[in-house]
Amino acid sequence: MNDKIDILMIAPGEGKDGGGGIAAYADMLTEKLGEDFNVKRIITLQDNNMINKIYVFLIAVMKTLRFIKVGKNKKVVHIHTAHGNSFVRKSIFVRLLKFFNIPIIIHIHSSSFDIIFEKLSPKKKQSIRNIFQQTDRVIVLSESWKKWYINKIEKRAPIVIYNGMNDLKTKKDQVSSRKDCILFIGRLGKRKGTYDLIKSFKQVLLKHSNAMLILAGDGEIEECKKLVNTLQIYDSVKFLGS
Repeated sequence: MNDKIDILMIAPGEGKDGGGGIAAYADMLTEKLGEDFNVKRIITLQDNNMINKIYVFLIAVMKTLRFIKVGKNKKVVHIHTAHGNSFVRKSIFVRLLKFFNIPIIIHIHSSSFDIIFEKLSPKKKQSIRNIFQQTDRVIVLSESWKKWYINKIEKRAPIVIYNGMNDLKTKKDQVSSRKDCILFIGRLGKRKGTYDLIKSFKQVLLKHSNAMLILAGDGEIEECKKLVNTLQIYDSVKFLGS
């Protein structure tokens, strides 16, 4: 045993397996916090069939119970969540940890928690409020989300922590040396505004015919390619990782 605090990081998939932005952020945070704390990463969801999803979730619950019971160091659990089914899954962990009186930090990453919340019945809204109120700290991604949380969930102010990333070290290459290149990194799709970007880029080409749009990410790749072909700008748009 050592005197470091034990931190359990609960989040979906792992970034390297296509777990999305939340997973990638949790991976980075696990690595950085591991320099000063004992950090254990638990996966609650992987993109696969339903049987595998249930299996992964049950394993996560058992690992959480083991974390609670093993060792005598101080313990903290950091839960990363979005909305919908993600929040439903994480609420189970909140109730479990609360039962054992383990300090809980819940980190909201959803881009549309507010929209989903407004569509719920009063009973379901109160159920969500109850989950948040059982946690010790709430983290949101911006000041606007902080205001929403205080107005809609509870008066206790959450902590604002903007998403960060590791310092990017690159060698001079064809992309970084170009002054007329637009690089998009992330999941391709409507929610990320990729279609709007592609449509707008056609207007850019009217004034800067040598410009290049590079799209790096997974998601709705084929749909984006169809739009590029429809707009007849396929010579100026490049897809990476597809």
